[in-house]
Amino acid sequence: MVFNDETTTWDKLDSDESWAYCFLWWIKLDSKMSSESLEKDLQAYYAGLVGRNITRRKIDQSLVVPTITEFKETVTEKGDNKTYVGTIKMLDYMSLRPVTLHVRVYQMLCTKENKMAVFFAVSPQPQSYAIWGQFKMVREGFQCSK
Repeated sequence: MVFNDETTTWDKLDSDESWAYCFLWWIKLDSKMSSESLEKDLQAYYAGLVGRNITRRKIDQSLVVPTITEFKETVTEKGDNKTYVGTIKMLDYMSLRPVTLHVRVYQMLCTKENKMAVFFAVSPQPQSYAIWGQFKMVREGFQCSK
């Protein structure tokens, strides 16, 4: 996966990378994070994303499905403070079909910077797909400080 506007394929419906991307929150170290807060925050974000796009693209409201998020804490991976897995069910406003996005969230404490790094990997593909290996490489390349 290449991260630039000319070659990314997250928005190409026929690609294994469709809706596949990763991002990082760099937040205060004392921020409280839980499965419930992830569900609430990501439901608000993705419902808003769908809402903006159905309006802008003039998509019929009857096609919209509720945006539903579910997360749980899972076995913590090496280097993480906490690890979560979850799903986001929503309207894929590009294909006009419901989609389920699989999400892994890695919480890392960066005490020297007084920050928490929260890395998100998102894809509708099962974790057996190559995209998850690419997400792993990006996550493992992150360092709190040098």
